Amino acid sequence: MKNKISLLVSTFLVFSFLFEPINAQITKTRAQIQKAAVSKLTSDLNSESPHFLFSAQESISSDGEVAYLTDQNLLSFKLNNITSSLPYYGRSYYVVNLSTDKSPLEFCSKKFEFSITKKKKDGWDIIVDTKDQSEVRQLRISVFNNGKASIMVLFNNKTPMIFRGSIIPDQITGKETVLK
Repeated sequence: MKNKISLLVSTFLVFSFLFEPINAQITKTRAQIQKAAVSKLTSDLNSESPHFLFSAQESISSDGEVAYLTDQNLLSFKLNNITSSLPYYGRSYYVVNLSTDKSPLEFCSKKFEFSITKKKKDGWDIIVDTKDQSEVRQLRISVFNNGKASIMVLFNNKTPMIFRGSIIPDQITGKETVLK
């Protein structure tokens, strides 16, 4: 019995030493990808035509309810348009049209003003005022150097929503992503 246990322990130790270099390589590769992503994000936000693609992983309503999102909930920011496919759940301050199941955050805005401010420590604050949306008044976006981001959406006649997520890698590496 002791021989079997010692054989199992020694086999485990041998395999753990064999796979340690592979594990270290994977960790190193992830760190390199993250560093390249942050570098690309920094250059994109500091350029004359800033752009990024935000993927929401969780949403927070004004009453504090947190929902973890699983579908493709995206917001694309480019110099000439903003496209959103984010969900909305909250209160409306006026009678809404119940015949539509479309979220007020499913929109494409081509008329907007924005400002990007570099934070003191890390990241950027982006304020977007939409001019062609009847429901969405303002987007307050915080992007951090590690690729994480949060968006607060202010509406004209609805309670605000907050989204937390990250800048998704395929946009950082330059591939185009199509929103639904």
